[in-house]
Amino acid sequence: MPCARAVTPNAPRSLAQPEWDKSLPAEIRSMVGSEQSWAAVASFTREVMAAKREALRERERANKTR
Repeated sequence: MPCARAVTPNAPRSLAQPEWDKSLPAEIRSMVGSEQSWAAVASFTREVMAAKREALRERERANKTR
């Protein structure tokens, strides 16, 4: 599960609400349960992957300056 700072306004409700079931089966049920949930997961995934790519680029730039 992502850390709290990674949760965005578009995150699925189960990620934004810690008391909810965050198990993989629950996430999958949520995703296939509605188009809105699917879109929220897709959007969240795109944001996380973009942040990971940017962090990698920053690390690569930092390593080049050493």
